[in-house]
Amino acid sequence: LFPALPLAPAKAVLLVNEVDYDQDGSSDNAEFIEILNPGPGAVDLSLYRVELVDGVRRAAYKDYELTGTLAAGAFLVIADRKVFDDNTELPPVGTDPLLLTSSGIQNGPDVVRIVAVADDRVVDAVHYERAVPGLGEGSPAPEDPASETATSIGRCPSGFDSNDNGADFRTMTATPGAANTCSS
Repeated sequence: LFPALPLAPAKAVLLVNEVDYDQDGSSDNAEFIEILNPGPGAVDLSLYRVELVDGVRRAAYKDYELTGTLAAGAFLVIADRKVFDDNTELPPVGTDPLLLTSSGIQNGPDVVRIVAVADDRVVDAVHYERAVPGLGEGSPAPEDPASETATSIGRCPSGFDSNDNGADFRTMTATPGAANTCSS
């Protein structure tokens, strides 16, 4: 008999957990993207970037290089300055805010995705507003209603990933940097 080999620990995975891309009015000044590490170990963020993809042109219009480490169960928020000002616990103590730049997040149909820097492999992708075939997972996530304040689209429950954005995401009260509040 051969001795049992220890199981390799599960590899940590990053997910786009919540997105608020549309606010009431034309300012869209409280947009954010929330990334979750649902895995059992810390993740070296420098191995990944977040890309914003125009669903019509099918090309990235903005990307964010990540730095630092994200602990198991922790959230990283990329946001407009207003989100950080309104949520004083963001970012975690000792870290700088990762600010959205220029035009922020387009209203769609578009995609937010996490990409491995080493090989451009897409780790997670969320398409919203309408389907962006080949760039999102399954059917699109619901729309973020601009007519309602403080709403977003988020995974229900946080970290749930069936590889179908339409099944995984719900419209909800925005919770940047915290577990999603899922209602029936």
